[in-house]
Amino acid sequence: MTDWYYGQGGNNGNTGASFAARKATYANFRASLVPGDVVYLCATTAGLGNQYTSTEQIDLVSGVHYRVYDDRYVKLEVSTTSLSAPYYEDAAIRGLGVSGFTIAPGAGYLELGDASDWDPVSPSNGQDNFASRRQISLWDCSNFQLIGTGTGDLTTTDSNFKIHGGRAWVQNFFNGNCHDYIVSGVDFSKGGTNNTETNPENPGADQADLMVFGGYRALIEYCTFQYGGHINARFSGRWQIARHNWFDGDWDGITPNAREGHGTPIERSGQRCAGVYSGALTDEGETASPWGPFMYEDNIFNKAGSAGDEGNNGGSELNGYHVIVRGNYVWDCIDNTFRADTFDDLHDVGLIKIYNNTCYGNGKVLSLQHVTALDAGFIYCDVLNNIFDEMAGSFRGVAFDKHFQRRATSEITEGFSNGWKGGRYSANIAKMAAGSPDGTDVTIDFRTFSGAQELYTWTSVDNTYPANWTSDNVMGSSPTYAGNPAGGQRTKAAFAPNGGIETGAAIPHATANGSGTNSTTLTLDAGQAYMFKDSWGMGALGVEGDYIQIDGGVPVQISAISNYASNIVTLAEPRSWSDNAEVIFCTTEDDGFNFTIWADIGAGQSTTSITPDPAEPVMTPIVMCFR
Repeated sequence: MTDWYYGQGGNNGNTGASFAARKATYANFRASLVPGDVVYLCATTAGLGNQYTSTEQIDLVSGVHYRVYDDRYVKLEVSTTSLSAPYYEDAAIRGLGVSGFTIAPGAGYLELGDASDWDPVSPSNGQDNFASRRQISLWDCSNFQLIGTGTGDLTTTDSNFKIHGGRAWVQNFFNGNCHDYIVSGVDFSKGGTNNTETNPENPGADQADLMVFGGYRALIEYCTFQYGGHINARFSGRWQIARHNWFDGDWDGITPNAREGHGTPIERSGQRCAGVYSGALTDEGETASPWGPFMYEDNIFNKAGSAGDEGNNGGSELNGYHVIVRGNYVWDCIDNTFRADTFDDLHDVGLIKIYNNTCYGNGKVLSLQHVTALDAGFIYCDVLNNIFDEMAGSFRGVAFDKHFQRRATSEITEGFSNGWKGGRYSANIAKMAAGSPDGTDVTIDFRTFSGAQELYTWTSVDNTYPANWTSDNVMGSSPTYAGNPAGGQRTKAAFAPNGGIETGAAIPHATANGSGTNSTTLTLDAGQAYMFKDSWGMGALGVEGDYIQIDGGVPVQISAISNYASNIVTLAEPRSWSDNAEVIFCTTEDDGFNFTIWADIGAGQSTTSITPDPAEPVMTPIVMCFR
């Protein structure tokens, strides 16, 4: 293994073996790099006030680790603006078919792009002026890591690793053949738009995403996404997990006019906080098989705007098959809290599991729109144990429905065979804000897309499982969070259960289909295995199987769900249970002995932790650290 140093004050006649003997350019020694080498980007003087700006592109090499030397601040501003260049070529950092590399500033500070170049006012359409069209572009790359010091909290210290948006309509991009990667503690911000430009790579595309995560077996955690163009973060792969991140739509931020689709400052301008399009076919190297899965866990989504089409947007789109959305916080989004549709996807959208989320001050509770006549659209979609408090209805002068909304094209009637089959809409608390022009009622409304034919109403839903059924919802009269601030920055702590929301009223996430005695094989009711996950093949990335409590016993970890369609879950240790036993999702401390049972409605849990008898066998999780 060899350490290489290059950058400000260097000379290509030097050996590059130390900071004092640093080289001037990366190209001078790139051909000499071998796996295990470490490359240090160097600035002459330490400290954030002494940045060095490099205009040289970094073309990654397999197995090489890229760092910033000591307490130095290095910025990459690369001018590669040819519209005819292949996707992977046109970026400050690029990789094609490389693997095993890491990019981590360490004790230093790395910035891709120049935030000061981002001009939200001139031109008024929000198009940026970055020197590079794309800051990072990885194609067919594997087993890599991007690691910064961020915590996923916009109210705390910034990360030492920042990636800005690409020029105009072009986004930062990992293509669909990337796999087995981690992005942790990185701040993404300031994406461009496509308002006035024609996209030569995808004519007519309404896409100016700040960051696109394609591929499979990917973990994105502790990152922040802010000031995007169309979508802050687009997840277009499968076996992907996004957890502990903050997605800020910025509809009321310091640059309200710098939003996709609008040329004048209006407060409802903004973009989708994020979007899931798991397995969607595109012209950028992604694939559609297999379809899903994806999980959001413990993220913040706030202030989603209109994303150019003035509606149908919100915290996140969920256009995928097998999408888990749990323990998230969503507040102050213009339109939907969550939304899914089958407008332009080639597969059924379904098996979406939305449970134990806390949502406050958004426009619409939920929208599932079945537009293409797919037989199994939205099959086994569950919305359980969520809080939708102080829903705004008409928000900032823009009228939006306040319903749980499920719509279909006019050709789909009550007689369709599988669409929406098995949906559970239960134990949700929903309340309109006081003084809302839409009134104080919140309803569940199942109807055709045109609105002309009502499929189901709140009172006439078929309660015979596995048809759609609802129960235990509290509509229009929930308490308000006593701890929620009237204005300013909201926090997770303000929405904790002790803020005023009822606790202990959640329903089980699943039920056992048959009894078991000292068994490791648990069969769940139809569609319910999709509520949980095993490691999804991501054990090497630090992902573990879920913990569940069965029939009130000691929680146990899921070791495998080899076939979700069969609803058979393999447990790490034997347990006993009765038929129809309650199965509840749990979280555990790193020691594997203290468990919190998710029996409260909403994301915050205040239930008493279970500490089993040390004599009982309990699997201790392996915790892997990548920092």
